[in-house]
Amino acid sequence: MLQSSLVLALATVALHSLLLCGAALLVGRLVRDPGRRSLLHRWAAIGAVPTALAALAFGAGATIDGAGLGLGGGPRWGAERRVDLPAATPPRIEPVGAAPAAPTGPARRGLELRSVSPTGATWLLGAWAAVAAFWIGRDAARRRRFVRGLSRAPLGERTPGGAALSASDGLGSPIVLSRAEVCVPRGLWARASASERAAILAHEDAHIARRDPAWRAALRTVRALLWFQPLLGPVLAREAEAAELDCDARALRGGAEPLVLARVLARVAESGLAKPAPFPTMARRPALVVERVARLTSRERSTTCGGAALFGAGLGCALVAFACTAPRVESTEPESDGPGIESGEDAVVLEIGPAGRALLSAPEDDTPRAEIDLSDHR
Repeated sequence: MLQSSLVLALATVALHSLLLCGAALLVGRLVRDPGRRSLLHRWAAIGAVPTALAALAFGAGATIDGAGLGLGGGPRWGAERRVDLPAATPPRIEPVGAAPAAPTGPARRGLELRSVSPTGATWLLGAWAAVAAFWIGRDAARRRRFVRGLSRAPLGERTPGGAALSASDGLGSPIVLSRAEVCVPRGLWARASASERAAILAHEDAHIARRDPAWRAALRTVRALLWFQPLLGPVLAREAEAAELDCDARALRGGAEPLVLARVLARVAESGLAKPAPFPTMARRPALVVERVARLTSRERSTTCGGAALFGAGLGCALVAFACTAPRVESTEPESDGPGIESGEDAVVLEIGPAGRALLSAPEDDTPRAEIDLSDHR
């Protein structure tokens, strides 16, 4: 059934996402460069979709018996059997539709789960889609309300990267609204010196160069679709922190003075930081601002290391290897061989006697329900 296939595909994506995010949280502690750490968390967040689709399409990786995610299912039919008994054979009782014998091949690795019924799969998909639609709709409405509430005015200037510059009284921190617009707090911009303005614009241009607006939109969409995946939230938070540190490093490489940038961050912190916004923001969490100021004022400041393209290529190869080896959730429920009788407490019992006669009766009823003469078909 299509519903069951979609449930198993969604389970595979969630499994891959859980493994990738867990690995990124562990490996990210060993990656010192913030740019590479941000890239690692980005691909861990979105990489589950291509790896899961590749594993399902090409049958790569180990199989986890997901014959159904514990929802229970419809009847499970046994294989048809033909019993030829000689006349002298003593009678025996066999339940029709008994479960097939256990496979003699190698056991599958993974979880043993019951079959997904079409009704259960439909309800599960409906609940998942309803929550995902709520998350996406809430994020879109939040973005619209945030932009409308800014009441921004163009300043008639542009950043060194070419983005239009606007100002607003409703901001506590500079923010990148899109690749084409940067908005700054009006009061902060008015009090800033020329060097401080240059540091602000260098930091925001770094966000644009990193394509942070598009990446944030993609990551929010993945978060909405995999709302039940518990490790996505920490991974996205780590990615946002690494992005700010990387933008500071890029701003320094672009000519900004470290002490000037630290002074701007301190002023933003004094203004109460930025209210939560669905856009790349120069400063938000107090703890992160303190860490960034400490890095900028210390002798050992973080700078972006070279070889970013090589690191990205290595991540791509790692994703390909992961898609080839990571487990996938797949139904291993045997297909029905045709109509039959469900086994269990209410199964019908077939009793074959020595004279070639068959008696059909319920297990709790001693009186035969039907009597069939099989002597003509032997």
